[in-house]
Amino acid sequence: MKRIILIVLAMIFMSSLVFGASINLKATWTPNTETDMKEYRLYRLDPTRVLVGTIPHPPILPYEFTTTGPDGGEVLMTFVLTATDQAGNESGDSNVATFPFDQKAPVAPIGVSIAK
Repeated sequence: MKRIILIVLAMIFMSSLVFGASINLKATWTPNTETDMKEYRLYRLDPTRVLVGTIPHPPILPYEFTTTGPDGGEVLMTFVLTATDQAGNESGDSNVATFPFDQKAPVAPIGVSIAK
């Protein structure tokens, strides 16, 4: 039984290294006022363009979503938003929004001494 528990714990630990750390974020924007709006699409651009979520119009803001960053590392996450109408036409990208993700440990202190 102990062996099974150790194997399960090791698998959980290893999967966290592969998948990275989850982070909950919130996106806000000024909703489009066109009458034929269907949805918004949120993309993450680093390192490649990946669809994070599709948000129906009118949106409930802030839009809350979860993404991942590197365990023990740091990255500047970049996001853009597009608008899509009922005919399926997708707008160009919004401005780029960034979020600095930092799970990198600080440098260890140096010069520590203890005296009596």
